[in-house]
Amino acid sequence: MERHGCNTLAELREHLGLKSDHVYSHALESLVTDLLPKGTRKRLFDGEAGMAFTSKVNAWSPDWRYDPRTPGMTEATTFLEAIDEVWNWLESNA
Repeated sequence: MERHGCNTLAELREHLGLKSDHVYSHALESLVTDLLPKGTRKRLFDGEAGMAFTSKVNAWSPDWRYDPRTPGMTEATTFLEAIDEVWNWLESNA
């Protein structure tokens, strides 16, 4: 949203000419596929940050908030470190 100067998801949807289900989504891989330029997306998935995305970040599910089992510190730390790795890559490359 920041990259496109949009303050809301509705603005982003309109700016990029996307369908609502592509913007109002929890499917992280579809957001990356739809919103990153093709060359940036390829560079992301060809590197270590892409491995962190596909193996850790993309495993996220909105259903987790309803799961009565609490993840352990190891799982939470692994997930957050993968998010940091992908975020830092995007900040430097997108």
